[in-house]
Amino acid sequence: MAVPSTSRLIPTLVLCLAVAQSPASSRTPPARPAALTPWQQALHTRDTLESIPEPDRTRPDYTRALDAFRAIYHDSPRDLHAPAAIYAVADLLAEQGRLLHDPHALQAALGQYEFLRAQYPTSSLLPAALLAEAQIDQTDLHDPRAARDRFLLLLHTHPHSPQATEARTALAPHSPEPSPTPRPAQPETAALPPTPEPTPTLTHDHPQSHSTLPPMATTAEASRDTLPTNAQPRTEPLPTPPPLAPSPPPPPPQSAPPPHTPPRPGGGTPRRTPPGAGGPRAPRARAA
Repeated sequence: MAVPSTSRLIPTLVLCLAVAQSPASSRTPPARPAALTPWQQALHTRDTLESIPEPDRTRPDYTRALDAFRAIYHDSPRDLHAPAAIYAVADLLAEQGRLLHDPHALQAALGQYEFLRAQYPTSSLLPAALLAEAQIDQTDLHDPRAARDRFLLLLHTHPHSPQATEARTALAPHSPEPSPTPRPAQPETAALPPTPEPTPTLTHDHPQSHSTLPPMATTAEASRDTLPTNAQPRTEPLPTPPPLAPSPPPPPPQSAPPPHTPPRPGGGTPRRTPPGAGGPRAPRARAA
């Protein structure tokens, strides 16, 4: 049996040692990138939309970004990014309405902001949503009354938020007040002396007694005494008579005296006839 030479075994041993000492990472395949979450996918879609110049954006471009954010709160309403996804949809709809002159998109944006306030009342995005609604009403839809109502609601519900400062600025009047119309110049006239006040004329019925009357009563008396001569004289009210005493009750009726019976001739007291004795007598029965 032939033994291999040493010159042939050495290269083989060196090759085996090199393979054994090579790192394990060189033999493992490269790791795949981690899958994006729905929120990250929506942000990537919006970045793609914003990379397009505004004059070149189309309705399908906005639809792709809108659908990516809608999938978040439609599939899992309790997701941490659900309120922010609703707010992003409202912002994209408002931007689409302004760029593409689409009033329906603006109305849909208002609906999304209201949906956010109704479904997530504790979200920190509520002041920004109210301010965005008011700005859409004021600037895009030209509805100052609705804008004022939303500004006031923002000041009432979130008075210390940064958006409340913008609401106060929007409610403050910006236009200066119109200057009053100048009046035509009038010729100067000499100042007239003050007219003396008429001295009240007191009559004999009302003697002057300022010491016993209060100031208000004295003025009233003086104004009443300065009537013209053809005025009707003032009539004093008649004194009220005292109440009459109640009349005594009438006396009870007295019974009539018995009729007077004349005396019988010959004197004596007339004999009283018993009841039934003076009437006609009944006929006697005949014997059979």
